[in-house]
Amino acid sequence: MKELKAAVRDIDRMLGAQTERLDRQFLARRTWSYAAWRDRYLDHPLVGSLARRLLWTVDGTAAGFADGALRTLADEPVEPAGHDTEVTLWHPVGREPAEVVAWRDWLERHAITQPFKQAHREVYLLTDAERATGTYSNRFAAHIVRQHQFHSLAAVRGWRNKLRLCVDDSAPPATRELPQWGLRAEYWIEGEGEDYGVDTTESGSYLRLRTDQVRFYPIGAPENSAHCYGGEYRMRLRDGAQPVEPLPLGEIPPLVLSEVPPRTRRSPIRRSSARYAAERPCAPLRTGAGPLRPVIPLPDGGDAARACSAETRAGRASGPAAAPLISLGP
Repeated sequence: MKELKAAVRDIDRMLGAQTERLDRQFLARRTWSYAAWRDRYLDHPLVGSLARRLLWTVDGTAAGFADGALRTLADEPVEPAGHDTEVTLWHPVGREPAEVVAWRDWLERHAITQPFKQAHREVYLLTDAERATGTYSNRFAAHIVRQHQFHSLAAVRGWRNKLRLCVDDSAPPATRELPQWGLRAEYWIEGEGEDYGVDTTESGSYLRLRTDQVRFYPIGAPENSAHCYGGEYRMRLRDGAQPVEPLPLGEIPPLVLSEVPPRTRRSPIRRSSARYAAERPCAPLRTGAGPLRPVIPLPDGGDAARACSAETRAGRASGPAAAPLISLGP
C-alpha cells in the first residue's frame, strides 16, 4: 500500500509538470508531425490523459478528442492527410468569438474538463489605452504583490527575476526571453516600503513589491535596471552600445501580447484566496490602468491601508480596505 501511494504521488507530480509544459507550448511555437504527435501525446500512457482533453489544429482544422477519435465541432471525424500532417495546439487568439463559444459548448457536451484553461482562456488584446501609450502597457501596473510568491510564480511561468533587497543596489526588471519570436518582455517592479525589518525580512529582502509597466524589446537589446528602493529604470549601456527603444505594442504578435503577461489564475493561491476575498471584500482600487483586484490575504497584522493603495508611474490607486488583502494581478 505504501508503494502504491508513493506511485500515485509520483504520477501527480509528473502530470503537474507535463500540464505546465504543455501550457507553455503556445509561446514556444511548437508544431508536430501527426505521427510524432500521436506517439508522444495522444497515445502516450501518461501525457495522453492530458492531450485527449485539449483542442488541437490538424492541418489548420480545429479538433477535439471524443468517442475514440479526433472530431470537429460538428462531431465529424478528422482524418489526417498523412503522417507528415502538421499538428499544433489550438489557441483562442485570432478565432471568432462564436467559434470559441462553440468549442466551450462542445467540451461541456462531451463532459471534458481541460487540464488548463484553453477554450476558456483569458485573452488580452491590445486596448485603446495601450495604443495611446504606444510602447508600454499599464494593464498590470499599480498592484501590490508578495515578493517571494511573485518570485516563485515568475520562475514557474518562465520569467527571470531577482529578489529585491533593501540595500543600495540596482536590479533588472523581471524578464522573459522569447527566442522563437526574437523578443524580450520586461515587467517593471520595485520594492514596497522603507522600514527595514518591517517591510523586509530579517535578511533585508522586501516582503512586497509594486508592479509597473510591461514592455517589449528586441531580444538582444541592453537590459534596463533601477534602484532596489525604487526609481526610474534606465538602460545599462556597455562598450559603446547604443540605447534601444521599446517596441510599439501594435507590432507585438497578438498571441505574444496575450500570453506573456504574468498569469496567476491557474495557481492554487488564486483559487483558494478567491473565497477569502468573497467573504472579506476590499473595495476595488482604480487607476488609469483600470480596476485592481485585491485577492490575496496579507499575513496577520499586515498594513491593510497600504495593502489597498499603490503608487507607480501609472498613477496612484487607493480604496477603503475592509481586510488586509493584496492583488496578485487580474
